Amino acid sequence: MDKLLPWQQPHWSALQQRIMQQRIPHALLLHGPQGSGKGAFARLLSQRLLCSQPTESSGGLACGNCPSCKLFQAGTHPDYYPLVPDEGKYVLAVERVREMVVQFAFTPQCSGRKVVSINPAESMNNHSANSLLKTLEEPPGEAGMILVSHTPARLLATIRS
Repeated sequence: MDKLLPWQQPHWSALQQRIMQQRIPHALLLHGPQGSGKGAFARLLSQRLLCSQPTESSGGLACGNCPSCKLFQAGTHPDYYPLVPDEGKYVLAVERVREMVVQFAFTPQCSGRKVVSINPAESMNNHSANSLLKTLEEPPGEAGMILVSHTPARLLATIRS
């Protein structure tokens, strides 16, 4: 299981406070130097957003024991969509983004929300980024999008905003 790194703690605490107040944004852009733990942070946040019994005593991390956490750890959670380029590719295929957009519109199956994580976000070309825009601007119900980037300047301005 991933762990929070010391420099991530202030950001995690701020997000936990927003979650407790039910004011979590529907989309987040996590950016920073390559290798700084953004991907692990996104994974922890995704699991926390899908967890049905988060442990407030341990800083708001996912419990790791509920059915949602077990599915997440097994990589089979039906409400979690990790989007990464196909093996050996550098560009996230537009077809993968379109498939996610279709699935994302359906009601969550076992959690109160759906979560998509795009890592690295700059792997989207103009076509895949444009396919994501409508869902990013008008997310369905309780949805969360986490975009991870080490070069956010390479993203479309409409994605960054």
